[in-house]
Amino acid sequence: MKQDSILLIEDNLIDQMAFKRMAKTQGLDLDYKIAGSFEEAKEILEREVFDVIVTDHNLGDGTGFDVLELNREEPIVFVTGGGDEEIAIRAMRNGAFDYLLKDPDLNYLKVLPMTVKNAIRLKSESDLLDMLSHSIMSTKDSVYITDLDGDIQFVNKAFLETYDYLEEDIKGKNSRILWENELIVDVEGDDWHEHIFHKTKGETLFPVSISESFILDKKGLRNKKVYVVRDITTLKKAEDELKESQAKILQLEKESTERQMAGGFAHEMRNALAGAKLMLAPVLEDPEYHNKSKMLQNSENLKQLFTLLQPQKEFLPMDSILSLIQEIFENEEKLDEILRLVQKATLRGLDITKQIMDYSEVGKQKAGQEPIDFNLLLQDILKMTDHQISSNGIVVETKFFDDLPKINGDESQFESVFKNIILNAKDALLDISLDKQLEKKIKIWTELLEKDIVSIKIRDNGVGIPKKNISRVYDAFFSTKPETGTGLGLGMVKKIVNLYEGELIIDSVENEWTQFDVRFRVKV
Repeated sequence: MKQDSILLIEDNLIDQMAFKRMAKTQGLDLDYKIAGSFEEAKEILEREVFDVIVTDHNLGDGTGFDVLELNREEPIVFVTGGGDEEIAIRAMRNGAFDYLLKDPDLNYLKVLPMTVKNAIRLKSESDLLDMLSHSIMSTKDSVYITDLDGDIQFVNKAFLETYDYLEEDIKGKNSRILWENELIVDVEGDDWHEHIFHKTKGETLFPVSISESFILDKKGLRNKKVYVVRDITTLKKAEDELKESQAKILQLEKESTERQMAGGFAHEMRNALAGAKLMLAPVLEDPEYHNKSKMLQNSENLKQLFTLLQPQKEFLPMDSILSLIQEIFENEEKLDEILRLVQKATLRGLDITKQIMDYSEVGKQKAGQEPIDFNLLLQDILKMTDHQISSNGIVVETKFFDDLPKINGDESQFESVFKNIILNAKDALLDISLDKQLEKKIKIWTELLEKDIVSIKIRDNGVGIPKKNISRVYDAFFSTKPETGTGLGLGMVKKIVNLYEGELIIDSVENEWTQFDVRFRVKV
């Protein structure tokens, strides 16, 4: 173990000899040197470092205060003569760690070893406290210490910068003023996340991660609380951006898979259904017989045959023939009805495959550059859909913003967007669960938001969309109208809106209303 090293600065030879005798007789484990003057002490201190310096007040060529002014790192024990307590106190104020009063019998030497040990220990503890204090004051995390009641007793520099307080304003205040009263919760599907928020002096909220620990007194009891707080605004933003990027990647992968599957499936189905349509066409629509079906032709031929047989009815079993012909008529009519239903289903299948193929091609579309007047476009779409809407007793109310800026794009793409939404609104108003006495309305209006955002809102007072389904309405093949819908329309709408870096906002109250708000930024 390393010996404690001491520099004794003492000009009195008798006191020097007494110190050496004390060290030898008491068997002290000390490594010491003795300087007989201030100048000699300076020379030694230029070369060496000690654990402690013991200096007499009067040194002949100087005083102990000259030693203090050297600003050494070692703890200094100041020795004065009896009756010089005021000098000792002044020495303590100037940086001495401890002092001893020199008595004529040199009894002070008996307590000198213990005083040296205490000085070394205090210096070690002081260095540790300085290191801890420096670490706490220089750390980028906010640190504050409270009593057990939560009253703030210490804050570091980072705390003052983060919370925008002055030290005198925050000390003594209860730490409750830092906390947001309510826990903020984010809900993502079936997952939920709690976020702890603190607030600055100006009531600005910011997310934090926080750790709490206790300071114990000498009896091992808790008497202080230490909080280390980290502002995680940047971290949370990075996490959100990462989640957003991951979601975009997953969405792109999903869309790519959908397009490949949909395109391949639709191609094969179209070939099969087109073949069925070609085979059904001559059976159901024969141009040589005024586009009548083969079944109807057969029925007419049988009628003619019966007419030809009429003169020979006396020689033929006419009742049996008539019964047989009647049965053939009925079978032909049934067959005609069945084949027409098959043809209808085939045509619907072809229409669905076309929608699927169109959906699979959306990702390959490019944004158009033709200036589009949404007011005129919406009016044209309403003319195209007027029969489907007005024939069902639906009233359309419009309010178009004058001088609405034009948006560059492809008219057919934008037409697909708004036609899909308007026809969806129509279907929502025809739902069988809707109150029959309700006046069916579709409201369409355009607005200019923030001087550079064109907003097109379409609202119906139909059955609405359940909250659990709103996030799914853009998913391919998800439909609330399984009998008539393919679940591709809104998916195409979303993709086209994204193509133009627009925003699509859906809001709905079940059994009351649904509103689509399509927004595009005007690009100069």
